[in-house]
Amino acid sequence: KFKFQLNDKARARARANFHAKPSTLQTIDESTSLSPSTGYPSDDPARYAPLLKSWENFYTRRLYHRIQDCFNRPIASRPSATISVLERVSFDGNKTMSVLGPLSDLADPALRASYLSGRFYDVLPADPPHHPRQRVVRTCLNLGSYNYLGFADDWDATCKSSVLSSLTRRRLPSSASSPRAEFGTTSLHAEVEAIVSSFLGKDDAIVLNMGFNTNATILPTLASRGDLIVSDELNHTSIVNGARASGAAIRTFAHNDSCDLEGILREAIVWGQPRTRRPWNRILVVVEGIYSMEGEYCDLRNIVDVCKKYGAYVYLDEAHSIG
Repeated sequence: KFKFQLNDKARARARANFHAKPSTLQTIDESTSLSPSTGYPSDDPARYAPLLKSWENFYTRRLYHRIQDCFNRPIASRPSATISVLERVSFDGNKTMSVLGPLSDLADPALRASYLSGRFYDVLPADPPHHPRQRVVRTCLNLGSYNYLGFADDWDATCKSSVLSSLTRRRLPSSASSPRAEFGTTSLHAEVEAIVSSFLGKDDAIVLNMGFNTNATILPTLASRGDLIVSDELNHTSIVNGARASGAAIRTFAHNDSCDLEGILREAIVWGQPRTRRPWNRILVVVEGIYSMEGEYCDLRNIVDVCKKYGAYVYLDEAHSIG
């Protein structure tokens, strides 16, 4: 009953204020101008607070717009050793870029002459209906492609017939539509794994679709809680992620230093696991055949000798050597 009395008093005060202050209500109505297009105040951009201040978009205004021609370059060729990069021009101070068509689009004769005299100038022929006009390109070195085996640029000569025959002659789908562990293994998987194991002189092999996934998924399979992973300090981030996901303890040794590795293995065997001092279930030393970020060879002979001396397994990432 007391609550109802308070609510009645509150409603009475609200009605009194409503009738006592018409000027305030009128001011609010006048300030809430509606947009002529849809009738909603939210359509007026002036009503919103600015998302960015001048110092917050300094990079965009002072740096990126001036040098954005170096980024997001459209490519008009296959990713071979050289690539054809479409030439772009700007008419608003590099805020926006437009693909340059034929040289006749340039009004300055001197600028056209500079293109014609350039060593890397080239022209893509018209390709109607998508590209009805010629386009100016630059011939550039390709330093950022994963086309190691040349399948992308030499598709017609390398693997076109084999890929298409697997779809037509063998009646295999373009996707297995299932994980390998369930129903995704086809006769092609078994065939390529037999070829790889024969080439390496091993009993068997497992083929995965991506190098990063190989390290990120195989390492948690080989090591778990109670194990120790000893990793080179310059190993690829896929190895780092796989080691962290495994749940095993992780130690790092100096890059390509078998002496430092021996000291870490000796200490790990002597002291065992933290707190309990129980021996490690297994010790896995992880290295790369060729370190992708440095381009250096692994000191594999000495590292393997140290691992054999202390009974540790060796995990060798050969993605950038034979992989």
